[in-house]
Amino acid sequence: GHTLVIIDGPPCDCGRRGCLEAIAAEPAMVAQARSRGILGPDGGIDDLRLLAEDSEEAAAVFATAGAHLGRAVANLVNLLAPDAIVVAGEGVIAWPLLAEGFVPAFEAGILDVHSDTTVIVEPWADDAWAQGAAALVLGWVLGASPDTAGPSASSPAGDLLATDRDGLGQGGADHETVTA
Repeated sequence: GHTLVIIDGPPCDCGRRGCLEAIAAEPAMVAQARSRGILGPDGGIDDLRLLAEDSEEAAAVFATAGAHLGRAVANLVNLLAPDAIVVAGEGVIAWPLLAEGFVPAFEAGILDVHSDTTVIVEPWADDAWAQGAAALVLGWVLGASPDTAGPSASSPAGDLLATDRDGLGQGGADHETVTA
């Protein structure tokens, strides 16, 4: 989230201004909704999601955040040329609302040469953080190089824990795929 999206934009917790996080993260969307009178002072992200079902103004907060995210991801794709991008985390609970802005901004921002890049949206599971932490610990214990987050190729666990590059994009059975 700490990539510049709007020059001299809203202040970010990192001390800079205009970071994606300061514009598109859940606390930023809640602050925007409160400042526009869409959400009361005690309302949170769950309240905003519920309001967005019936309020175009509330839905627009998510769509705008999604558009900023879509442009940022398109820039990453144009710069790094990955085959796939995985969107994951707690925020994907609101993906249908974010996608309204994300998809058109991503498609408009991506170069034609990268039009086959797949965006995979993995559904959120409350245990995802624990699974990630456990995978890091297991990787280190089972032979990960200290300079990497995963197992070294020479470790006995290297094959077991290595990323299945051919399976990239397969994700869980209930993931959503967006193609430019």
